[in-house]
Amino acid sequence: ETISNSLSEPLQEISKKTGRRNLQIDTICKIAVELGYSDLLALPEEAKKKIKTECLKNTTLFSDSGFEHAWKAANKDNLISIQNKKKYLK
Repeated sequence: ETISNSLSEPLQEISKKTGRRNLQIDTICKIAVELGYSDLLALPEEAKKKIKTECLKNTTLFSDSGFEHAWKAANKDNLISIQNKKKYLK
């Protein structure tokens, strides 16, 4: 009980600062799972487009550029990635 109480305040502060982006990232990951992708770090190439299409249905949370920024942040944090991404980085 003490631990959860002591953690709740800092977590609330963090979520105030980055709440929208974190919510976008969480939504991207949840939609990926709902679409049947089990390994978020090895998504097939077409997955991003399918996930984006679903995310953009939530116009309150996502814009086109908002999705792209959230995707890049999730990718940077190793939460989501396209399989064989390295072949595009050459």
